[in-house]
Amino acid sequence: MDGLLKRIKVFLITFITLLSLLTIFGIYSPLSQTIEKEKRMNFITAAEIYRDSVQSFITISLQDANIIASNYDTKQMMKGYWEGNISQADITAYFTASFPTNMALFDYVVYAEIGTNNFPLSTYGSPVETYTYQDIIFDFYDHELIPLDTGYVLRVTYPVTMNFTNVGYLMIYFDLSSAVLSSDNITLNLYKNDSFIQSVYAEGKRLEVDGEIIYVHDEHVDYVGAFNGNQIFYVISMTNADLYGNTNSIVKYAILGLMLVIFLAFIVFNTSVYQKAGSIIQETNLLKDEITQIADIDSLTGAFSRSYFDRYAAAFEQRYADGWVASLIMIDFDNLKAINDTYGHLAGDTVLQNISKLIQESLRANDLFFRFGGDEFVVILEDCERELAEKIAKRLNVEIQKASESLPYVVSISYGISMLSHDSNLKKVIHEADVQMYLDKKQKNQKDYDLFDV
Repeated sequence: MDGLLKRIKVFLITFITLLSLLTIFGIYSPLSQTIEKEKRMNFITAAEIYRDSVQSFITISLQDANIIASNYDTKQMMKGYWEGNISQADITAYFTASFPTNMALFDYVVYAEIGTNNFPLSTYGSPVETYTYQDIIFDFYDHELIPLDTGYVLRVTYPVTMNFTNVGYLMIYFDLSSAVLSSDNITLNLYKNDSFIQSVYAEGKRLEVDGEIIYVHDEHVDYVGAFNGNQIFYVISMTNADLYGNTNSIVKYAILGLMLVIFLAFIVFNTSVYQKAGSIIQETNLLKDEITQIADIDSLTGAFSRSYFDRYAAAFEQRYADGWVASLIMIDFDNLKAINDTYGHLAGDTVLQNISKLIQESLRANDLFFRFGGDEFVVILEDCERELAEKIAKRLNVEIQKASESLPYVVSISYGISMLSHDSNLKKVIHEADVQMYLDKKQKNQKDYDLFDV
């Protein structure tokens, strides 16, 4: 903010000094264009904050739905009914008692339903739309935007599976209004597909500002895109009056008279442009701070952040029921410090990004991937025994090394595995995996030393 305000001060002094000559030759002052560009950049920053807020909400909503659908007791009960070992009356009574209680733990749920075969077992909240059982089963692992008179809700549908068999379904509607930041100047509109926003492209002037694209119309300016991993499109808008204020009028008035315009320009720019720019930037920085505090996705790697892991760990005992098991893998990148020292931190960041993407693409929908700190990561593989987890970790290491064959340096990982159950001490399990990981790293270093010694 200080840098922009200093630049505006320089523009003011330059404008006042050169205005006489510029007016004589009929040259329009470049100050208005410069301020317009800065304000467009501020608008883009605010639009990105809106986008990131909703994106974070969608990501966490999908994770919450997955946690519920993966509950071991839920899967066992539905499997029993599916195999004919539990009656319809018994399973309905079970979920009528447990499901609303469990759903009350999650914020911003408008309506939720769990069911199997062709009928719902239990519901929570008030329905927001009509649907058939066929609609549900074709939407597994999907989510969709549902427009209502009061705003938008996000519909998430998940199958309940046991031993690779779908034994039921879960459907949750999340209230998106909680993720939309309030603003007097910026509006956010969401659409199910891009056919609704073709007019934005067709009628607006496409303008690139510092690598970002906006669409300028006669009355407003738009920032357009789609959220990662789905087909929910957004259009974030601000009116030209709110965006540019009275900058253009000030420049036009400056041409009417030399001495009067110089005086008026100083007053207007100082009280209007300078203060307005400072106010916009200050508000933007506050919004950035708020988003940073609530962000759960690591911006560099796309993994869940350490803050999200801490919240996950704090509620671990309440998340899973008896019988739940998983493998926890602690991963540490080998030679990352040497890569940073030799090739620069940009190369190290690229390694973290590319390998994290490779790991995420290898995981299942219900697996968890956290950036624990620095170049350490934690992977939780649900319903996965140690032997299978060992195979997965070895395969990942081979794929990582293969992906780095064209690079001037070798990229590999060291890992440790520990078993996790519903009643585990998560800190102790992390420590056990950490010890195993360092033993793995030590063995590699010893092998390298012996080979060199020979």
